[in-house]
Amino acid sequence: MMMFKNAFLGGFLASILSDKCRDVSEWAEKYRFLPASGSPEPGKWKSSRVPYAVDIMKALSINTDTKKVVFMKGTQLAGTEIILNFQGYIMSAQPVTMMVMMPTVNICSRFSKQRLQPMIDCTPELRKVIRYNREKDSGNTILVKEYDGGFMFLVGSNSPADSRSTPAGAVTADEIDAFPVDMGGEGDWLGLIDKRMSNFRNSKILLVSTPTVKDISRIEFEFNLGDKSYFYVPCPSCGEKQIIQWENFDYDEEDIDSIRLKCIACDHLIEEDQKDFMLDNGEWRATCVPKEKGCRSFHLSSLYSPYGWRSWAECLQEFLQAKNSPIKMKTFVNTVLGETYEESATEVSHEIIMKRAETYKCQVPDGVLVLVSGTDIQRDRLETSVYGYGLGEEAWHIEHRVFYGDPARRDVWEDLEIFLMQTFIGENGRKFKIKCSCIDTAGGFEKQAYAFVKPREKFRIFGIKGSSQNGNPLVNNPTKKSKAKIKLFTIGTATGKNTLYSYLNVTTPGPCYIHFPKGLTEEFYLQLTAEKIITKYRNGFPYQEWHKKRARNETLDCWVYAYSALGILNPNFVAIYEKMYGPQVDSEKEPPKKLNRVKKTGKFKRQVK
Repeated sequence: MMMFKNAFLGGFLASILSDKCRDVSEWAEKYRFLPASGSPEPGKWKSSRVPYAVDIMKALSINTDTKKVVFMKGTQLAGTEIILNFQGYIMSAQPVTMMVMMPTVNICSRFSKQRLQPMIDCTPELRKVIRYNREKDSGNTILVKEYDGGFMFLVGSNSPADSRSTPAGAVTADEIDAFPVDMGGEGDWLGLIDKRMSNFRNSKILLVSTPTVKDISRIEFEFNLGDKSYFYVPCPSCGEKQIIQWENFDYDEEDIDSIRLKCIACDHLIEEDQKDFMLDNGEWRATCVPKEKGCRSFHLSSLYSPYGWRSWAECLQEFLQAKNSPIKMKTFVNTVLGETYEESATEVSHEIIMKRAETYKCQVPDGVLVLVSGTDIQRDRLETSVYGYGLGEEAWHIEHRVFYGDPARRDVWEDLEIFLMQTFIGENGRKFKIKCSCIDTAGGFEKQAYAFVKPREKFRIFGIKGSSQNGNPLVNNPTKKSKAKIKLFTIGTATGKNTLYSYLNVTTPGPCYIHFPKGLTEEFYLQLTAEKIITKYRNGFPYQEWHKKRARNETLDCWVYAYSALGILNPNFVAIYEKMYGPQVDSEKEPPKKLNRVKKTGKFKRQVK
């Protein structure tokens, strides 16, 4: 009886889907068009350009038992197009209310305008089912799309009220590593979504993200719940199927175009123009039984990016430029390899750093190319640190100054202005000015900070506010404070502190090394190393927080703010160096396209110590 029932349901399902295609990949191949705007290859969708996407899309189809699909990936792999294809399939072939979740409402709005609506406009099959604004009561807005048989709601992970009130039979969640662990105090965001989907028998959820930090990355956690599938491709010479991995690449550092993939079986050096053949004949292989029933998980690095998109040579260029910088290496591991990055340091000894203090020959040592500063506001004073940066982000502490006085009064701000506008003297009398400054606007003196910053933005003196959420960029695009009328930059303080501790663990002068002059007090170093990372659990999921080991940490905050100023300034160190010293550049500090002729493989250390 049960067999008959299942057969009947299967036949019924096939019949109702016959006209609209049985799976997502088939729907995309038959109906999907790529718009001219924002697409490298506009026109009819061709799954043959991204063969690895087919099985991911098939898993999302209504005729499978899969409930959850997890895609942990690098960039430039058509991840967004897979999301859009699934959304188009739901709206057209399997109409049900859908929730589209992204880190913030602003990102949702941008996605809707730049990706979703252009897909609808250029895909006739979708135009048939979407109700447009010109129709009365169309229900079609930037964040809500109405179609025959359902609605699509775009919600930010920072807006729990929107997700709480939205039942959905299909969900896409993009860049989930940027989602908060606790959604507005209401619990785990995925748990809230599961409740919204509980009444839908054939519900589907697609989770997509580049990963972040090892052991706290949510996409890594979800990937490990599934069957952990990897894409195996054949060697064009011997046919051995294998995963494309960075450690199997062979290259000459002087010529990035020399990069080849070495076969693990026959040692044949594979040219990148053979990638299309490899992808066409590749296959997904599950590596374990899913821990969660109905969960399929896929991992893909940018090394699989189709020929003509992100090249192996470009990946090598990124690696060479990142290998001496922890923060750049983290970006490479996350966005190119699609893997989590293991932070190299959670705590630093102030005594070890203090012993490295050296004697400067002048106020600004040779090697410094730009000066930046960061200012912290305390109840009875302002504290400012000035740092110089050179090639490879080698850094020199220049000065730390405390301005005592009530920040509510003008005089202490006048003292700060005099300090920030002064001229610093380097070797051979070379003159330096602070090129960019960040002023913390928190701490109860926002009004005074805004008043100080507003007329001085032309001198690159900017207001900032901190965000402690892990994974946030060091510097976000500024927002315009309507009342204060200033540019306000949001700073990823956790990212800044991670970078500082990584740099403090670099022990050899050169890229990312921080120099300190003799004469600084022990209190300065105690404050600089005043925090450590601890791992906590919320809703059963791990997350990391920076915690103070002692009350005072002003010099740590000042470093983060000064480094953020460097991020805002974004100087071209090579151009500045050549202007100051001539065209000769130390290739180990700032690798150009052609580097020293040393044959290497793709192996590297994930931690800079």
